[in-house]
Amino acid sequence: MNAMPSQLTSLPPTAGGTRPDRLPLRRAGFSITELLVVIGVIVLLVALLLVALDTVQDRANRVKTQTQMEGFARACDAFQIDQGSYPGVIPEEVLASDPQISGTENALLHLTGGFRVLAPTDPGTQAEVEYNAFVSAGVDSEYVWTVANGREWRLAVRIGEIGEGPVIDGQPHTAYYTPGAGELGITNGQWPPFGVQAPLPDLIDAWGQPIGYIRQVRTQGPLTLDPNDNRQPQFRGEGLNPYVKSEGLGEYGMNQTDSNGNLDYSIFHGTQDPNETLAQIIRHPAMGVWGNPGDAFGGSPRGAYYLFSPGVDGVFFSVWDGPGSSSAPEDNILQFSPKVVEEYDDVVVAGGG
Repeated sequence: MNAMPSQLTSLPPTAGGTRPDRLPLRRAGFSITELLVVIGVIVLLVALLLVALDTVQDRANRVKTQTQMEGFARACDAFQIDQGSYPGVIPEEVLASDPQISGTENALLHLTGGFRVLAPTDPGTQAEVEYNAFVSAGVDSEYVWTVANGREWRLAVRIGEIGEGPVIDGQPHTAYYTPGAGELGITNGQWPPFGVQAPLPDLIDAWGQPIGYIRQVRTQGPLTLDPNDNRQPQFRGEGLNPYVKSEGLGEYGMNQTDSNGNLDYSIFHGTQDPNETLAQIIRHPAMGVWGNPGDAFGGSPRGAYYLFSPGVDGVFFSVWDGPGSSSAPEDNILQFSPKVVEEYDDVVVAGGG
């Protein structure tokens, strides 16, 4: 038998006489250009990831704050069922002339305790005896408001007893509101400064900023204080002043005013009367008319009390949030429907009523 031809074990030479298995090897590694491209792609991906993480975190903070505010609202509702009014130790008309405490602090004390109050009608009564005994045992702060005819409202606070439940008309109650971890804290930068008084705890949102609270004090009259209407308003906004007049509020230290050329300020310092601005914010969108100065005071509110968180930017209704553009931000909302409130990043909860 003829032998089988042996298989070829190598390729033939190329046309130039060099065999493919003898080609020179390429150098391993990246060029500078390739390396820069890879680094650029990584940086871009990291930036996109950080933006996504920030968005997720902001949404989580918003949900947490909304849940917290709704829990506080339920406490206000329970208080109203028991006491016949929404919480607030000192009347709004008194706070309006001298906002030594915020509306939120005023409500928190009524819900959680740690205070005694002496009204102008109390001297010579058992209420005065109990108030003096409370003060004599030691308090952290005592606030005094002088009203008509030299009469006084007095508020004494013992910080360590906040949370033990309020004493109302001489009767002890369990606390209406039990805050979660991190939901109560001292808000730095309030207006006016704390002075000699021990600062009261505030309701703190998920971004570390205080939550504002106002309540309806009557059901007739303009929504807020109208300079052209002699009737008393339904709401007083001065309880927000310790927050919205601050030049360095809360954990963010945010300037709410337009002082020193600050551009990212609250619309409460815009071109319109802040009472008119507040009236537009709390109006029910389907009630009343809008578009002309003065019309915001009419209509009906969406609730008997309101809670406001300044949201992710830390500014209550920032001029940059609502209508307008980055080059021409809007510092009032009077010419817009009350639905425009939804354009701001603030978290708003209305309840009661």
